[in-house]
Amino acid sequence: MKIVKARVFVLRTIKVGEADLIVTVLSQTGRKIALLAKSALKSKKRFAGGVLEPTHFIEVQIKEPARGSDRLAILQEAQLLDPFVGLRRDYDRLETALFAVETISRVAQAGEDADSSLFNLCGHALRTLIEVEDLPLFRLHFIIRFLNDQGVLERESWMGLFLQKSISQHRDLFLDPALSESLARSKKALPQMENQLDRYLKNAGLHL
Repeated sequence: MKIVKARVFVLRTIKVGEADLIVTVLSQTGRKIALLAKSALKSKKRFAGGVLEPTHFIEVQIKEPARGSDRLAILQEAQLLDPFVGLRRDYDRLETALFAVETISRVAQAGEDADSSLFNLCGHALRTLIEVEDLPLFRLHFIIRFLNDQGVLERESWMGLFLQKSISQHRDLFLDPALSESLARSKKALPQMENQLDRYLKNAGLHL
């Protein structure tokens, strides 16, 4: 078995048995990896302080299985790099963050490198979300950028405001007072865009 280190975002954590966890992470190459963290719920040294919580940015040491094996990689150690503490200051903000990482998790592919776009989208979304005030508008922007990156966005003229700005530039939308009325009107399209996202995921067999 080969030992590797990587910096990853935690997408999901599932309890297995009494103390083990299966931790799904997103690598910098866009690959989704399922890791077995043995005795994670008992270890106060290797996985202390809630390091394996979804949305956390961590550095991991992984023991990879032999090529051709169907066993999960073993998560040996994890170090917290950025907990994005500001995401947890209110329920709605955390819910929006979990929505973003879960959406990304649905399309990330296991077992193969893709590209860094999903990794970058995840990082920019979490960092920006810490300071965002209008959560529904952020959610709308995220869905538009996500569907556009996936190549399935059903474009309409009003989306130009959001397509011209990356998620990391979301706050720039508020720098021009002339856009305030357009942004308010656009926010009414959130249910429509949530439906478009849901249709895409269902058609791809990737239900939220």
